[in-house]
Amino acid sequence: MASGTFRRNFPSYGIAIVKGKNIIARADSDRFVFGFPGIAGSNTLSVSKIDPWGVLVSDKIKFVAKIEFPEPEWKQKQGAPPARRPREWDGTLLRKYENWLKDGNLRELLSVEDTNIETLFSLYQPWSVEELMVMVSVISSYGGKIMPLLENKLKNSSISEKAVMISHLSYLSAEQSLPVIRHLLEDNDPRIKISALRALGGIYSNDEGLDPGRTFLIQSFMKFIDSGENIIEGTELEKQWINYFSQTYLSDVFSFLSMSDDFKTSHKLEFYNIMPDVFSPINNNLKRYFLNYMLKKKEIYYGIFSKELNVIKSNRKYFERKVRMMLKDAHPGVKFQAITCLGEMRSKKAIFSIADFLNDERYQIREAAINSIAKFGQESMPVLKKKFKTADARTRALILSAVFHSWDIRMLELIDLGLNNESDFVNMTAISAARSLKPPLSAGKDAYMENIRKKFSEEVNTE
Repeated sequence: MASGTFRRNFPSYGIAIVKGKNIIARADSDRFVFGFPGIAGSNTLSVSKIDPWGVLVSDKIKFVAKIEFPEPEWKQKQGAPPARRPREWDGTLLRKYENWLKDGNLRELLSVEDTNIETLFSLYQPWSVEELMVMVSVISSYGGKIMPLLENKLKNSSISEKAVMISHLSYLSAEQSLPVIRHLLEDNDPRIKISALRALGGIYSNDEGLDPGRTFLIQSFMKFIDSGENIIEGTELEKQWINYFSQTYLSDVFSFLSMSDDFKTSHKLEFYNIMPDVFSPINNNLKRYFLNYMLKKKEIYYGIFSKELNVIKSNRKYFERKVRMMLKDAHPGVKFQAITCLGEMRSKKAIFSIADFLNDERYQIREAAINSIAKFGQESMPVLKKKFKTADARTRALILSAVFHSWDIRMLELIDLGLNNESDFVNMTAISAARSLKPPLSAGKDAYMENIRKKFSEEVNTE
């Protein structure tokens, strides 16, 4: 039993209550820890205070029936009307869709007619992870048609349900989603603000790494459409473009294509037939088909993507200013997500403000800060070099970890700083960083390891 944060700005799931016999609870500086004295070896689990949903951390504990983990549910606000029930005459359809959902029958769910989306949407519950992944793919394939239903859900659902629904905003066009997010950022409940910040980061993300951001991908699609070249298997052009989709899922593909009203059920099924899997990144066959499909309809998608970027750009100044203000929020979870969001947006005005959190006493805040700064790539090097002059070896080591979060190969300069530092602890951190480099930065891994071997060989000979 464990929980964490899904990719692409999904809300995290966690433990709200722990029930059982002989449970010892204590509050540490940043988390609640529950001990189980009757279990040999490592016998604690902890729930982070920073994430209001809770993150379960455990090692070697086998949970038995005596320990119950209820669904994370919170009371609805006073006066909120109950969620709307499906109409009576939808009963037969409802049962049919429910069975399809339980069986993970994506083909049938993708074939649901537009007129029946409301019935399908009424089945949406955030408690089953498998069903959730299926529904995300299905609903993202309908594009803006789900917006009225989504807005109704946001008005008439519990806090925990709202958080899941908010995550869908990053799969819709910016024209539809940004006005809703603007309103949600003003909510009094920190859980809603956190979810809205996640969705905003998903829309504005410019990450160029293994999990490229939505804004970066749209810019890349426009360049590809401009090139006018079909992707053919085994060519250099294929290698160049396929790398952009290392962590792209069927739901991501549908979210881009459904921005056009021309994306019909038959088109959805064509994509599904190539790769009927919502739980894994799309394969190379689907990547080729996806790119060539956009090229075939280049007049439609070039115009859609151009409009999308214009909307994102025109709202950028407001949201950057708003999120920078949220760095001062009293709730640590909101602060954490605001730091992360500014990194996704690459808000240059915020780099120094984010860097100040590298010395924060809370580990999660420090991690969020370095992760966020790393997404700026080379632009972050001046502030990182300045912060690297600190007397605190822990902060210097943390700065080196930026290479794990960056897509920019020029960030490897940080490893040189670490290898030449007077602190043995920082030296060892730099060596560890060099050994663990991931693409695209791993291209320099062999050269670094060879230099490290030479350096240590010379030191041994000198001694």
